Amino acid sequence: MPGTPAMGAFAAAERARLLIRDRPLAAGVSLTVSAGVCDLGRAGDAATLVRLADGALYWAKHNGRDLVCLYSPGTVREISDAERADRLERLRSLEALRALARAVDARDPYTQRHSERVAQLARRIALALGWSELRADALHEAGLVHDVGKIGVPDAILLKPAALDAAEFAQIRRHAELGAQIVADALSPEAASWVRGHHERPDGAGYPDGLAGDAIPEGARILALADAWDAMTTDRPYRRGMAAAAALDECRRCAGSQLWATAVEALEALVAPGGPGAGAQTPGTPGRSPGWIRPVS
Repeated sequence: MPGTPAMGAFAAAERARLLIRDRPLAAGVSLTVSAGVCDLGRAGDAATLVRLADGALYWAKHNGRDLVCLYSPGTVREISDAERADRLERLRSLEALRALARAVDARDPYTQRHSERVAQLARRIALALGWSELRADALHEAGLVHDVGKIGVPDAILLKPAALDAAEFAQIRRHAELGAQIVADALSPEAASWVRGHHERPDGAGYPDGLAGDAIPEGARILALADAWDAMTTDRPYRRGMAAAAALDECRRCAGSQLWATAVEALEALVAPGGPGAGAQTPGTPGRSPGWIRPVS
């Protein structure tokens, strides 16, 4: 923005941020942006200007997102070329994984956007449980790719409308372990453990490791609930999705055995009428996930 002082550029970026935030892309689909601003008075040359503005951008992202940050040497640490290259490589890896996860969802019209819905709900539950914005964002990233291991499951099994036999179910069970291996280089070790453990159960009857109780990573326990909720409240070829009230009843019934009771309580507050997450996960939205294979009997 030639001839514009730093505060003028900051004001312009802030106007753009608010316009984007306040205008949904579609029903139930919104977008936020973060921005970093710097001026040549601080930088001196074009290359430094971009580097310092980049540092301000990352400060905005790591302090809650949906923010505009004006570079200040007392607040924002300059990002080195090595850090920038590392972040760029990680971003490229994550984008590739997201594309692969979308391809998995697209194999069946009843699972389209399943991973996005799971990621969004998992993040809301994590925040309700007191997680920081940064850690909840990491859980959101894990949620987006939690089912990427299903790329190794044949269509004949993944799309089978009838009950799976023992051999077929054994193949389905491999997707959590395979998914963790696929995401290992793009996510942190902790986030990869959330992907691996999202089908573990508090009673120890889950997979792939048969973990129980607090031995299951907390992020995995949250993903398990978000995955189950989406499977229950969305349509399948052979049934309509449950209404929210019925799905909550099922979650309460399975709390402590199949699902983490603390997360179920947080979910109940989110989807209660008038709650902060009310209407975010609506029943009857197209989507089919083998994640909720069957209720506990």
